[in-house]
This record gives sequence, structure tokens and C-alpha cells, in this order.
Amino acid sequence: MNTKDKLYEKLIALRKEFPNNQEFGNAVAKHLEYLNKTTMTNAENTAKILEKYLGEELKSVPVLPSFASYLMEYIFGENIHLQVDGFVNFCEKDDTITFDEIKVELSHDVGGALKQDKLMLPRVSHYEKYTNLKK
Repeated sequence: MNTKDKLYEKLIALRKEFPNNQEFGNAVAKHLEYLNKTTMTNAENTAKILEKYLGEELKSVPVLPSFASYLMEYIFGENIHLQVDGFVNFCEKDDTITFDEIKVELSHDVGGALKQDKLMLPRVSHYEKYTNLKK
């Protein structure tokens, strides 16, 4: 079983153990904090990007940005973090692309991850070449 499958199983186990959304969120946050200290720094970067662009929207669902980040990795693969970072870098250097346009594209990809749509093509695909993250 690979790391992504183990993470997904852990999330399912936490959901069963903590049916209340707040308790579940806290348990996931603690587990993600542990993971961030040990491995997935690119996922943490994606979580920060999601917080910046989709923070209010994610709170209304409620979904933690870190959870959305790891779910995106599970659904779309590890390169999603490089693609998200590259997409945001590309957009922030282009004065014609607005904050809201970035928000719409990221919302599409997060929505696909939350729906667990493995057939969806993320809109941030092919922006990996603009990333500053380590591969």
C-alpha cells in the first residue's frame, strides 16, 4: 500500500472515530501537523496557497486547507503541488490575471478533489514548469 492510500485510510478512520465535523477537523489537523513535520512540505505550500485564495470559501464548507491539499494529492497525484505552485507563480507575474480568476481555477481543482473525481483534468495542469518547489 502506498503513502497516499495509507493517508486516505487514516482520514476515513478519523472520520469514523470523530463523526462531529469540528472533532474530525481537529483530529485531521493534528495528523497533518505530524505529517508536515515529517514529510510533505509541498503539500503544506499548497495548503498555504489555498488559504490565501480560498480561505473564506473553505471555511464555509467547512474544509481545512491542509485537508484539501492532501486530498488533491490523493486524487490527482504528487505533482499537483508543483502544478498549483507553478500556476500561482505564473498568474502573479501576469498583471492581466486577477485574484478572482486565480480563485476560480483553484476552486475548480479543489472541487474536483472534494468530489473525488479522478477523471477530472485539473486546470493547473502543465504549470509545473513555473514552480520554485523541489521535485
